[in-house]
Amino acid sequence: MMRHRKGGPLAATDANLLLGRLILEYFPKIFGKNENEPLEVHGRVPKEFENLAQNINANSANEFTLDEIIYGCVSRSTRHPISECT
Repeated sequence: MMRHRKGGPLAATDANLLLGRLILEYFPKIFGKNENEPLEVHGRVPKEFENLAQNINANSANEFTLDEIIYGCVSRSTRHPISECT
């Protein structure tokens, strides 16, 4: 369900990637157009979370930091295991 060079919505795995909770060497190289690339921390995922944070803050009475948005995604996934971050 990861967005990471696979398309689709942001997911808890993307959040955990940004939080440094994943050991990149242990992930299979199944990403990218040819499904032969490893995970990368500095790809589209950080920008997508920044866009999500801007959208949330534009539509909220509260101002959330990027870290709060990312941790919120992980927290939500523990309550709703099959869900998107958005």
